[in-house]
Amino acid sequence: MGLKNYKYHLVGAVVLIGLISIFVSISSIPAGMFRAPIIDSTTTDVNKGILTVPGMYSSIGDAIRAANRGDTIIISPGKYEEGEIKVQKDLTFWGSGPHETTVYGKFLIYADDVTIQGLKISPTTYSNFGTVDIIGTGIVIQNNIIEGYEYTTPAIRIEATDSASIENNVLTKASIAIANCYLEEFTAKNNILYRVGMDTDYCPLTPRNEKIIFSYNIYYEVETSHVFDYNRFDGGGNMRTDPKFVDKKIYSLDYGSPAIDAGDPKSEYSEEPLPDGGRINVGAYGNTGWATRSYSSCGETLHNHCSGSNRCNNGIFEKNCDICDC
Repeated sequence: MGLKNYKYHLVGAVVLIGLISIFVSISSIPAGMFRAPIIDSTTTDVNKGILTVPGMYSSIGDAIRAANRGDTIIISPGKYEEGEIKVQKDLTFWGSGPHETTVYGKFLIYADDVTIQGLKISPTTYSNFGTVDIIGTGIVIQNNIIEGYEYTTPAIRIEATDSASIENNVLTKASIAIANCYLEEFTAKNNILYRVGMDTDYCPLTPRNEKIIFSYNIYYEVETSHVFDYNRFDGGGNMRTDPKFVDKKIYSLDYGSPAIDAGDPKSEYSEEPLPDGGRINVGAYGNTGWATRSYSSCGETLHNHCSGSNRCNNGIFEKNCDICDC
């Protein structure tokens, strides 16, 4: 084989290996959790736009440093010790779901057009930042579990933005669920605020900005003054009730939860397993394949076979349990 032909064969092998690596990484995301990004296999740079952790990079920080603007970082199931993760590019972070992908650290967002989806984010040390700290516009925080540090720091702190969407998350173990420091604009809907306090040292919300909207959220064991503060921006559909988690580590909903089919009627819900009730669930699994099913004509059968000690899949989700299908 000539040197020229050898080079062609080598390049072809590298391209093929790259495609297989990306396919395997994306395939690890559960069906219905998120839509996989489109890969352009015609380019010689098969990894362009898609970076995987730990497939291509051992840490999220390494992937960020290697990423170009607009890239997507796919984070496979696992636990990642990261510390402070500084995001200074417009990037998308896709986890495999907050029940499978845990990041120990904090996301410090200093860029526009950043999306964080499908992660459980838990800080390991105290700092003046939120677990997700935002300076940027066009920010999307969706389908995550975000914890503060031992009830002493905010889950999310918004320092500067004129467009942020905080949707279908569980915010918990925090001094305050969402701290808004400079009267910025954002919407928070379909979230569960669970056992959080009201720490006025962390920029609580203020009634002077009418472009902050809270709608279709559930508040439970939230400091009374905190709920009152959120009520100033009440966009409708909010409830103060126990969301009834079946598992308080991954915050999945039990049958009979008031969070089932309680989200914004305008929100997409097509990724939820049937019966889906025709409406999105509130919480971290809304509009994903891991959403708790709705009651239907077979609701009692579903409850008897798929809840409590009989619940399928290690007591977490009934998604793959045939007996739960009507």
